[in-house]
Amino acid sequence: MITSKKSLFYIVGFSALLIVTVFLFFLLSDKNNAKLVYVDNAIVFSEFNLFKDLSKSRNTQLKHQKKYVDSLASLLNKKASTATSGDDLKKQFIKENNRLNEMNRRYTKEVNAQVWNRLNAYMREFGEQNDYQLILGTRGDGNIMHAAKKLDVTKAFIKFANDRYEGNSN
Repeated sequence: MITSKKSLFYIVGFSALLIVTVFLFFLLSDKNNAKLVYVDNAIVFSEFNLFKDLSKSRNTQLKHQKKYVDSLASLLNKKASTATSGDDLKKQFIKENNRLNEMNRRYTKEVNAQVWNRLNAYMREFGEQNDYQLILGTRGDGNIMHAAKKLDVTKAFIKFANDRYEGNSN
């Protein structure tokens, strides 16, 4: 069962790679001199002001819970040094630590969704305004192994997206 899932995964992955390769081949061989550019997704995400604003808000909310968990940990350490039973305190610590981890996971998921939704909308607008036929996104993990620096529009897009987020028109 596992090997058939693994084989299916490889077949789907190879098929997707083949489709993208064929698509890029036809796009690049187009006589209309297609405009093909890329952005570094990690830089775009981390430099987008919405991400920075939401992260500040999230960090403030998480800081309170982290302080509470840290105080419980401190109490647990004191109890351990006096050799008294702290079962209720241990349970509370585990519960609150799990709550902190869940809050962090949920906030991260929500922030990521909000940021990417906004960035994707801005990316479409940016592409249309600049008449780009294809904007690729890199993450440094191998989806684009090399591209000429002149095709990198990361900085231009970050400026565009932050201006749009701040309410400035381009």
